[in-house]
Amino acid sequence: MRFPSLFCVVFIFRVAATPVRGQPDPLATLATLPICAQTCLFSSFANSICDPIKDISCRCNNRTQQSTAINCFSTSCTARETLFTLNITTTMCEVPVRDRSTMLRVVNAVFFTLSDMAILGRFFSHVALRRLQPLDDGNMALILVLTYKAFTGLGQDMWKVSFYNIRLTLLCFWIGVPFYGIELGLIKIAFGLFYLRIFDDLGFRKLVWFAIGFTITYTIVFAILGTFVCVPVSYFWWQWDLGGVHKGKCLNNNTIGFVSAAFSICTDFAMLGLPITQVWNLHLSMKKKLRVLFMFSVGFLLTIVSIIRLRSLIHFAKTANMTSDEFLDTVLWSLIEVYVGIICVCMPSLSLGIQRLSPKILHSIQMSITKKTSPNQSGGSIAVRTSFAMGYSTRPQTDELGSVVELVEVAGDARSVEIHEDAYRNV
Repeated sequence: MRFPSLFCVVFIFRVAATPVRGQPDPLATLATLPICAQTCLFSSFANSICDPIKDISCRCNNRTQQSTAINCFSTSCTARETLFTLNITTTMCEVPVRDRSTMLRVVNAVFFTLSDMAILGRFFSHVALRRLQPLDDGNMALILVLTYKAFTGLGQDMWKVSFYNIRLTLLCFWIGVPFYGIELGLIKIAFGLFYLRIFDDLGFRKLVWFAIGFTITYTIVFAILGTFVCVPVSYFWWQWDLGGVHKGKCLNNNTIGFVSAAFSICTDFAMLGLPITQVWNLHLSMKKKLRVLFMFSVGFLLTIVSIIRLRSLIHFAKTANMTSDEFLDTVLWSLIEVYVGIICVCMPSLSLGIQRLSPKILHSIQMSITKKTSPNQSGGSIAVRTSFAMGYSTRPQTDELGSVVELVEVAGDARSVEIHEDAYRNV
């Protein structure tokens, strides 16, 4: 497990509930509760047929009285006392412990691996084709650094997490919010830089630069808002402790999240829709135009994930249980959104690299097979050769994605093949 020194994005430490051996003494257990909680329990069940001390089964199944007691806890007790009481009472009632941290770790590991493979494949493709672009590839290198995350659990109810780890959770969430926005901004910028590499139209390039500038601006604005959402800043990870000595005030973090998501989705539609007119005007057959448009449309997967994430934000805005399923869903879809964006922005370069490099790879394999099979059984060699002439046409830049490599058989025997290496020098 990796623990980076700076980017502790959304780390939440798993704290398992202490198992209860045998049936505890109800009176002794209730005696450990804070006075405010004991008062709430007795007052909540005063008009009930249940005995809150002896009849545990009746008390645990009476949802009306339970809801009344919980509301009383939140108004009469401090946050620490409320969480301690909920941990004790849910354990006594044998409420199943919710823990989806394993699912999050698996999803994160799979998408992290795929996205990093895409970035590295994109870089090696540029190196092999001698198409390195300092600005573009530097942008992707920064995205690669920001994808490093670590997780040690998430998805448990807040009362099953230690007070220290609740504070650590909010601290890391505070760090994670601006970096999440920066990653998404860099991904959109990468799309724009890709368009600038392949399209020459001056008016189109101005639109792309405007979109890049707009993306940089709102990314910086929301990164600053996410960083200084509370005054003092430390109040962000202390605000849960309502009975503590820490004082401060915060902006509405949910509103900032919704507005940021709206800007991100609108920018997605604009950035991904820009190349449609350019591709449609290329001198390509309809089949190739549709194929290129399909390649660009893959980026809309990022927009789809962003829209799905909005639903998790709605549930997250309504919960006070910061480490529950609602929190996990928001973090999970935020991760998937970033990883899908990385994979989408790398796909055009990966596709072009495969198209250009696959003939060379096939040539190397064929040469290796030829060398192994050229001697005959009598110790001589086969004199007849089959030659291939390679025709490679490089079309104008607007038709770059339509470049083709074709092999045309000239003459020879199928028993051995020799492909002239100089035919590949311009590939």
